[in-house]
Amino acid sequence: STGTIQVWDTETLTEVSRVEHGNSYVQAVALSTSGDSLAGVSRRGKLTVWLLPEGATADGDGGATSLEK
Repeated sequence: STGTIQVWDTETLTEVSRVEHGNSYVQAVALSTSGDSLAGVSRRGKLTVWLLPEGATADGDGGATSLEK
């Protein structure tokens, strides 16, 4: 859906985190190797890093904290 980034576990095929990012179009994303943060950049060059809580789920924003630059 628009405004949502989903992180999936490729072994279990389950959603492990969901981040609501508003109406901006996210052009690229990167997940940290530890799985605790997600970075996304918009077409306009706005970089956002979300801190993902351990065991985040798909309800709401999963408790993610947004750090925008």
